[in-house]
Amino acid sequence: MKRTVGSFAGIYTAMYHTPTDTLQIIDVRASDRETIYKAQKGQPAEINRLSEAEKTYWTGIAEAKNTAKNRSQMER
Repeated sequence: MKRTVGSFAGIYTAMYHTPTDTLQIIDVRASDRETIYKAQKGQPAEINRLSEAEKTYWTGIAEAKNTAKNRSQMER
């Protein structure tokens, strides 16, 4: 099941795929809706066509999400 979790300036859409625990950032301007960022739990992120500042930003979000999820699982 994929669900849209946010849109950014009408340019990017964030989607989360629950069964594979994957976050994707998609450029909606591209004719093929190109995935520019993809992070799956336990795997290195795939980053395409982003500036260094954008790469740092999105990597930080993925790392914070993983840290919070791991902390939550340890508390159980």
